[in-house]
Amino acid sequence: MAAHDYHGAHENYDERQILHDGCGECEYRGKHIESALAHMDRDTFARAWERAYNLKASDGDHDVVGPVADAEVDLLNVLWVVQLHLQRLGWKWLTYSPAAGRKPVPPITDADLR
Repeated sequence: MAAHDYHGAHENYDERQILHDGCGECEYRGKHIESALAHMDRDTFARAWERAYNLKASDGDHDVVGPVADAEVDLLNVLWVVQLHLQRLGWKWLTYSPAAGRKPVPPITDADLR
């Protein structure tokens, strides 16, 4: 495993991002999702899970999620698909959280899983 670059020095850096463009280690993990997931601590995983939800629930509204790094797109998409599968299995807490101000996630369809 390589060391991370200093993220704050990169153009388009945003502290809300899970993986950062311009960092060799983040870009590697962005291409190897299993590595990204394996190296996350509990808090980072929770942030990634919530970021994936917010990205999709807001229809990609960058006012909600901030800029999305290319390095994190695949990770966020994988987490979103897992959330869709869990919703299909009855995990209703994924569908709406009025206290957090989120809009309901539309019901999943087969098209969501393609």
